[in-house]
Amino acid sequence: MRQQLPVQDAISALHKKGFTSDFRLIGKNLFWVQGKQLMPAGSYEMRECFRFITGLQKPAILIIYSVISFHDDAMGILIDRPRSY
Repeated sequence: MRQQLPVQDAISALHKKGFTSDFRLIGKNLFWVQGKQLMPAGSYEMRECFRFITGLQKPAILIIYSVISFHDDAMGILIDRPRSY
């Protein structure tokens, strides 16, 4: 049986691997918060993925991705909450 990490531990593990920047998803593009720039699809890669189900009253999915930008050498984390599953 695979044991699931708490959300904080997943983020901490990625930080220890050098994924320290923050990203936001805008359509198929990523916005690199620290670099203040939009990265088009194809200029980044999502490496690791952690999926969590949060909330007791109204369950929701939380997905944490590790992201590498090919052009800017940025490594960071994208936290996404899909609207439906």
